[in-house]
Amino acid sequence: MAEQKDVPVAGKFLTLEETNCTEMFYRNSPLKIVRCQGTYMFDQDGNQYLDCINNVAHVGHCHAYVASKTYEQALVCETNNRYLHDNCLILAERLTKHLPDDLEQVFFSNSGSEANDLAIQLARNYTNNYDILALDYAYHGHLQSLVEISSYKFKKEKNGVKKDHVHIAPCPDQYRGKYRNDEYTDEEKLCDLYVKDLMNVVEDAEGRGRKIAIFLIEPFQSCGGQIIYPKGYLKKAFNYLQSKNILCLADEVQTGFGRSGTHFWSFQTDDDSITPDFVTVGKSMGNGHPVSALITKRSIVIKAFEDNGIEYFNTFGGNPVSCVAALAVLDIVERENLMKNAHDVGLYLLTSLEKLKEKHYIIGDVRGYGLFVGVDLVKDRKTREPAIDEAREIQQRLRDNFVIMSLDGPYCNVLCLLPKLTSILSIQLNNIRFCTIMDTLSPASAERNTVRKHSIHADDPDFVFKEFYSKEKTIELRQHYIPICTQLFYHDNPLKIVRASGTYMYDQLGNKYLDCINNVAHVGHCHPHVTQQVHKQTGACETNNRYLHDNPIILAEKLCKTLPEDLHQVFYTNSGSEANDLAMRLAREYTGNYDVLVLDNAYHGHLTSVVELSSYKFKNEKINKPKEHVHIVSTPDVYRGKYRNDEHTDEEKLCDLYVKDLMNVVEDAEGRGRKIAIFLIESFQSCGGQIIYPQTYLKKVFKYLQSKGILCLVDEVQTGFGRSGTHFWAFQTYDGDLCPDFVTIGKSMGNGHPVAALITKKFLTENFYKNGVEYFNTFGGNPVSCRAGIAVLDVIGKENLMENAREVGEYLIMKLKEIGNTYTLVGDVRGRGLFIGVELIKNVKTREPAIDEAKQIHYKLLEHFVIMSLDGPDHNVLKIKPPVCFSKDDCDFLCEKLNLILKEISLEENK
Repeated sequence: MAEQKDVPVAGKFLTLEETNCTEMFYRNSPLKIVRCQGTYMFDQDGNQYLDCINNVAHVGHCHAYVASKTYEQALVCETNNRYLHDNCLILAERLTKHLPDDLEQVFFSNSGSEANDLAIQLARNYTNNYDILALDYAYHGHLQSLVEISSYKFKKEKNGVKKDHVHIAPCPDQYRGKYRNDEYTDEEKLCDLYVKDLMNVVEDAEGRGRKIAIFLIEPFQSCGGQIIYPKGYLKKAFNYLQSKNILCLADEVQTGFGRSGTHFWSFQTDDDSITPDFVTVGKSMGNGHPVSALITKRSIVIKAFEDNGIEYFNTFGGNPVSCVAALAVLDIVERENLMKNAHDVGLYLLTSLEKLKEKHYIIGDVRGYGLFVGVDLVKDRKTREPAIDEAREIQQRLRDNFVIMSLDGPYCNVLCLLPKLTSILSIQLNNIRFCTIMDTLSPASAERNTVRKHSIHADDPDFVFKEFYSKEKTIELRQHYIPICTQLFYHDNPLKIVRASGTYMYDQLGNKYLDCINNVAHVGHCHPHVTQQVHKQTGACETNNRYLHDNPIILAEKLCKTLPEDLHQVFYTNSGSEANDLAMRLAREYTGNYDVLVLDNAYHGHLTSVVELSSYKFKNEKINKPKEHVHIVSTPDVYRGKYRNDEHTDEEKLCDLYVKDLMNVVEDAEGRGRKIAIFLIESFQSCGGQIIYPQTYLKKVFKYLQSKGILCLVDEVQTGFGRSGTHFWAFQTYDGDLCPDFVTIGKSMGNGHPVAALITKKFLTENFYKNGVEYFNTFGGNPVSCRAGIAVLDVIGKENLMENAREVGEYLIMKLKEIGNTYTLVGDVRGRGLFIGVELIKNVKTREPAIDEAKQIHYKLLEHFVIMSLDGPDHNVLKIKPPVCFSKDDCDFLCEKLNLILKEISLEENK
């Protein structure tokens, strides 16, 4: 695949996505941002815009220190959190020191949405209740579980309705809410009215037999219009709810890390004694790098997950690079004294806006805390009628004067200011009939900022991370901060990985391990081209996809060229889980149906919506069982499945038996009045035991399902990007003419950088758009993530890695079959390219799984410096999914060690 030069393609954007349902600022004439620095962004013509809203670039766009630290880490080690490493522990320690002592367990994720979704899972398992309480006009994320509780979103959608399990309390908006501060001048009484309303909502729910598990609240409500609640509201609401065993979550995704100017977390501004059960953080945490976290109590984790046998894994969550990005942000916030800056500049800004309010009748209210500020525009101060058209005009005029600002609130009449904490805020309101130019800061303040602006150089020795623990200390800290349900490989004696390169990883003692399973580092650990391209982009522009940028389009074009023509609409996400979740939303929106069809032993992700249909997960858990809307089909596993190839030697007839089974499940569901929206299938089933289906299975089931109006998704998260060796996508190995309705990709896509995508058909995105659904993912499709994706495609092409996967994969399968012919313990060797499974058995005829022997081989391989994992329903399948730069020498080393171990076991058995 030849490298495509970066050419301006802004004009192509709307051609590629004419019915673009992804939210974009200034939709009619979007900005194309090509460079960012500090508080400014620059378009393709060199125009400089003051950025007043990007709370992701918390310490300033493209901060040199953040960029340099992530680059240094990416060059050394980017592997996932299945291994010990210090960065996540240092970060957990620093995050929790700003919180009450009880909040000490940290789950790392890629977005605030993922963190909030995980909190809901924990709360439901802990309380054994299902329902959710939220405020009106709240926004908690883009996932299915969160959109349905975010009335800010579902009130805008044609098909958006409040679900029975969602209970909405009035937002305590003192200016425009149910109780207003012009009618109730005593703030405490006003507060009590809103608390009473919340209590009434809870009591009404209980009266109808509903049981609430969790209350989610933003400490300051952002999308609802920059709302600051009456003093004491959070404390009183939390006290009441926690007394009723309803868990409380403070969503700090848009408000944390010192933005309030007085406290590190905004919920603390209400009362220092407040202790939520959950705190979720994101956006600002990595200054543009996809990283977030859920922080909770040990007692909740134990009861909700550990006691129920639930393991949590997030591919990218807590990886060394993401954690370094967050550590760098914390360093800057502390060393550049940015919380105090937020206080000083925020106070100046609020004072200046109050003066402006005295001059301009259209400004009804100025509210805020630190650098979280809102200006409510009205037609009439007495009635407080929102000035909707005027607000849009002001926003456009500000843009014309090179100031970027957004509108929010129920009527989109509130100017929102969420600038970087480094801001000196030379904000200008354009001089139209109702506004004058706002004063800039005093020269003294500007001078202070000039001194501080990126003044901490990356080479400053004081900024080098010096905390490196012994392995024993690492384990001790991990046991304290990281929930035990986030399992490590070799958990009895986990590896501490400090360096990785190509197909090898190195522990703290310098031992070198052959990595046979890490399909995230697709083109090799720490590939220099990928790390350099990401670093280069991080230093130039890391803003989100609310603006035009070439990288998402270049990447979309490259991806779509490898797929059928109808698949040309690309949604970017941070993980394969998010991509699968979004596909389900699209399918349900289009078909009007809700149910889902999946294979047995499938795994489609860690989010609420996909865990509940992944039987690989819930079969091993005490609490989670198949939901009524999930229909499970027999996996067409020809070696160990319902129909086996030793009983049915004709593969076509064997295939038809599995197809008939699927048809029976669908017909049974329909007979019970269930309506299926979507079928999800991994092209090769990974966690189920490295399963390759009969050759015509996908073609036959897709034809049947699509004829019934059921949409079909192929999950290529673990199998794509040339791993099969013959085709770029694994589903194409069955039939070159197959055209699913959705393809989801991830893991390998960024070689360790959190990036994923859903690729679908135009009629499905058109339907989304027609129904008023707008999709936004903070980090999804940002220029840096897309640059990582482009770099991976470049390397696959330049280094001919798909052909390498074919050639080396064939060689390895041949070698493994030779070993299998020698030892009866090897029952089956199967695979395509570098997706291979070796099934271990006790008895050739019965195919009884050799579970204990598989564990023994697994650990003995580690003793011989080979990293391998086990999968399948019985955990008796050696899973081989290495980086696709795996060589024949690597194969020889692996097979030599495996042969040696099998020989030892055979000799012991024959004694």
